[in-house]
Amino acid sequence: PEELPNADIPSLQKCVGFISGGICSLQCRPGFLPTGILICSLGQWLTGAVRCVASNSSGVGASSSETLARRLGLSEAPAPPGRRSCPTTPGVPKSKILGACKDRQSGEICPVECLPGHRKTGDLWCIDGAWAPATPIVQCEPLPCYSVDLFLTNAVIPSDSSCNEIPSAGICTFKCEEGYQCAAAPALQQFGEVVGFSRGVCAAKCSLGSWNVSGLACTKRPCEVKPSIDFADISTLEICRGTPSEQNCPFSCLPGFHASAALVCTDGTWGVVTCLPDLCGTFSGYVPPQSSDGNGTVGS
Repeated sequence: PEELPNADIPSLQKCVGFISGGICSLQCRPGFLPTGILICSLGQWLTGAVRCVASNSSGVGASSSETLARRLGLSEAPAPPGRRSCPTTPGVPKSKILGACKDRQSGEICPVECLPGHRKTGDLWCIDGAWAPATPIVQCEPLPCYSVDLFLTNAVIPSDSSCNEIPSAGICTFKCEEGYQCAAAPALQQFGEVVGFSRGVCAAKCSLGSWNVSGLACTKRPCEVKPSIDFADISTLEICRGTPSEQNCPFSCLPGFHASAALVCTDGTWGVVTCLPDLCGTFSGYVPPQSSDGNGTVGS
């Protein structure tokens, strides 16, 4: 532990190497009394109000307790050194009520239990009437979000730091698989435009350890470009923009041409269709000549 005024230095050296939760008795120089004990908590000594205060030379007894009370400004003699309980209920923001810890004895631990979506950084100890360590050393901090917990059908989630261990209220941006694009609710689309996300990029928000993907979906990419077909009526090709995947666009060819097949959009890509020249049919009103069988009989 770090040096305490009027403490017996050799005795402090014996406290080195204690495990977390270990208790080391404080010894003071002659003429001084310890007001508590030292507790090791996660690599730190919890000293709280522990110190060495002057006493009379009669040693520890009733008279020395009265002298200690006068020096500390107390109306009554304190409890024996290191034994004062903690009379108050400790408070840690975003933790459950710690009423069960009230009146814990010095040296006892108060386990901190956080509200859902939070994790504790440590527990509290009662040290001679005071709770230690104080916040923000002990607190309930919001849970981060991890990439392994983020899932959206047909999405490609990054596993690097851009989406892993993101603090609460942080954002993870990702894309959809080839042939898919991110479709978001209108409010999320407007949010993406405000913060400068590229079109078609998904953005999930971390909220107390959970990803919010409400309103997001990776949908099959529509055909957003106008198809290019020789000898097609351009005005009918214009209406093909934005055709959903797996749907047809009813375009027309120029007079004298016909489509080789239906024009279908598949995952953002147009199928191969051409406008072929029409075949020549029978003339209107034409009657084929009748043939004779050589006996004067006209065949049908």
